[in-house]
Order: sequence, then C-alpha cells, then structure tokens
Amino acid sequence: MAPSTHLFQWHGHGWASWPAPLSRQIDRWLWASVLFSTVILSIFVFCHHNINSKSKESPGQLRLALTIVTLFYNSILLVLSYKERRITLAAEAECDVEEAEDIEHSARMRSTIIFLMLAMCQSFLVTLGLYVAIRLIFALRAPVQSASGPPLLAYSDLGFAAGQMVLMVYMTASCIFHEVKIGTYLRLHQGVDVVMKETLRVDHLDEE
Repeated sequence: MAPSTHLFQWHGHGWASWPAPLSRQIDRWLWASVLFSTVILSIFVFCHHNINSKSKESPGQLRLALTIVTLFYNSILLVLSYKERRITLAAEAECDVEEAEDIEHSARMRSTIIFLMLAMCQSFLVTLGLYVAIRLIFALRAPVQSASGPPLLAYSDLGFAAGQMVLMVYMTASCIFHEVKIGTYLRLHQGVDVVMKETLRVDHLDEE
C-alpha cells in the first residue's frame, strides 16, 4: 500500500485528516462582498458626479477610494483562495499515486497561501481602521447639513467600512482555524511517516 493511501486512511477517517479547501467557507462571502461593493461603487460614482457638495472637504473621493480598495483586496483574496483550492483538489485526485513527501509539500504550500491570505486580511483591517478614523474627523469638523447628499447617504460609507471589518475579522478567524488544521495534519503526517519507516525496517530485519 502506498504511504499516502495509508495516510489518508488514518484512524479510519478517510479524507477527514486532509482539510477541505478554505474556499468552501469564505468564497461565497467574498463574492457577495464583490457584488455589493460594485453596487455601492456605482452609487457613490453617481452621487459624486450629480450631487454638489457645499463643503470643500467633501469625503466623496474617500468613498470612491474605499470601494476600489475593497474590490482590490477581495479580488486578491479570491485569487489566493482559488490557488489553495487547486492544490487541495490536485492532492486529493492523486492520493493513490503521490508519495508522502509530495503530500507534505502540498500541505505546506496550502499553509503558505493561508498565511498570505491572513496577511492580506490584517492589512485590510488596518486600512479600514484608518479610513474610519479619517471619516470621523470629517464628520466632527463638518455638520451633517454640509455633507454631500442626505445624512443617510453621507455616512453610508462608514456602515460599509464597518461591514467590511466584520468580514475581515471572520476571514482572519477562518484562516487561523484552517492553519491550525493544516498544522495538525502535518504533525499526523510526520507521525505516520515515522511509524511506517520503523515498520518497514522491522519487516526487513525479519526477512533477514
């Protein structure tokens, strides 16, 4: 029996020890965020060009920047999620022929991608925090009446930023939890590999 096949039958759980792609948890939320951000961007562009602001410090440009940066981060996260899913499915498809070292390499590649996604989420959280701070400065320096458009529209970007922060916190927690599962898998992999090598050595001595 191939080492990798034995590995995936560890404790009779089959594929339970090989973590499923992270995309199963996060992709639907990222795509929803992309769609919603696109709609919000269209609304902000329309308002920016059709509603005259009485304030010289109108945050219209900041709103546009917020949605564009959001689309950028979400797109990068979707690309990384796609790469992690491809590695996962490729390892599953080749589990009967892949060597144990290749399986471990696939797991480490997944771990690297998860780390990059975690870094992107943390970076975006910091960016959103700075944006909220700057917008609050605008809100304190200018009354609601001087903001561009109705009050609900004037401060809708703050709600949008808060929603993105919640999403990034969820993404961060998902990445950390997934990284723990991959780390556990690697430890199991190394344990199985050691046991198999010792078994082969004992069998070889018995044959002699």
